[in-house]
Amino acid sequence: LSHDTGILNVFIYHIRFEIGNFKLAFEILNDFYKQKFPVGIRNTATKCPFSLVLYKNYELDESQVSNLLDLMHRNGIPLNFQVCTSMVIRYLKLNNHDEAHSWYQRIIHAHFTVKHTLLVQAIQENGWEFPPDFDMAYLDEISKRSPESNKNAYLVEGGDDFIDSGIQDEDSYDENSLLELVDLIKHIN
Repeated sequence: LSHDTGILNVFIYHIRFEIGNFKLAFEILNDFYKQKFPVGIRNTATKCPFSLVLYKNYELDESQVSNLLDLMHRNGIPLNFQVCTSMVIRYLKLNNHDEAHSWYQRIIHAHFTVKHTLLVQAIQENGWEFPPDFDMAYLDEISKRSPESNKNAYLVEGGDDFIDSGIQDEDSYDENSLLELVDLIKHIN
């Protein structure tokens, strides 16, 4: 059984990035996946709702992060590049280099394409080896960008890691998506 988690992503995206409530985004995702109906739901949207909640979310404590990772495991949601990169950045920010490196090793072992500015900078700053298939030309591309755009980089599936509006192209989370979400919530009640 496969259901699109796009509506959940819209909801989480707006709570986190438009309203700015990181903890509520966590609570919505946590509550959703603790219900009985998510069993068997697979993420078929471009974004993983877990990466939307985890990425640069320093308001979450370790038990909340562990809880989300456990929910992913129990619901058969595989780790993806976005989640692993989120964890690398999180642990570097917390000055836990061993744990950050452990998460980076998961990226290497999974053969994810490393094309994320903050991750590449972390690799360089920590003296970690680049993946064998890493495109070294990406280093030149990063060096040509402004420091501000590199600082505001966000995770984008499969490549270039920043988009002006945050994480998706502007049409992805339009007013129609919000209306669909409202209709869905009415249906659930």
